[in-house]
Amino acid sequence: MPWDRPAHAAGGGDALLHYVVPGARPEALAVSRSRHRVESVPEALRVAGCSAAEAGLEALLAEAALGQALDDALGGAAASVRRAEGAAVVHGVFPDPPDLGYLRDTLGVVAALLEAGGVAVLDVPALRWWSPEAFRREVHGRDDVDAFQQVTLLGTALPDGEWLHTRGLRKFGRPDLSVRRVDATWRAGALEVIERLVWAQVRGHVIPEGQRISMAGVPGGLACRHAGSLEDLDFDNLHVEIG
Repeated sequence: MPWDRPAHAAGGGDALLHYVVPGARPEALAVSRSRHRVESVPEALRVAGCSAAEAGLEALLAEAALGQALDDALGGAAASVRRAEGAAVVHGVFPDPPDLGYLRDTLGVVAALLEAGGVAVLDVPALRWWSPEAFRREVHGRDDVDAFQQVTLLGTALPDGEWLHTRGLRKFGRPDLSVRRVDATWRAGALEVIERLVWAQVRGHVIPEGQRISMAGVPGGLACRHAGSLEDLDFDNLHVEIG
């Protein structure tokens, strides 16, 4: 998908981007329009240097799941992140953006920070770590957007069934998705529903309150209900319950 939003409809929320680049020195940042594929640095984007504690790295790495995610993404190089004394924080809020130029340009700034001493990238809304090589190859090096490089799909086993939910759609000014009490009989269908709705929202679609889900492989009567708040720790975002 290119950097436009062909289904954009007014009425969505503000997009929030927040990256932490351990080891990067903002004073050494040099953004190249051609090399970093940046049309222009967004006015709303802020790049600040701070200590690891101020960047939130110490608190984040104290969480077992995120620490394990770092090890999975970087392997032996994860030690350089844990040793980092400072980091660059990249943050911006973009009102209901009609295209994805803000994301393309921000990714270019992050790539430039990797050349300024950065040893990894943490995508905070999606709670995803990237090694420098993987970020350059799989994210920054693309000519389009892969929604599931930007949005994380999580599965949590609960007594009443699996809870499937996303993180990261706030980067597009859209609510995350939640499907509860999923069992093996319709897990594949639930995943397809989530995938379709992720892509629709990345393209700019706004999910109407009460939208019905009619699709083979899922129970009848499913509908979309808006819920939560931006302070909800499970999503760091509003979300849509599908049930």
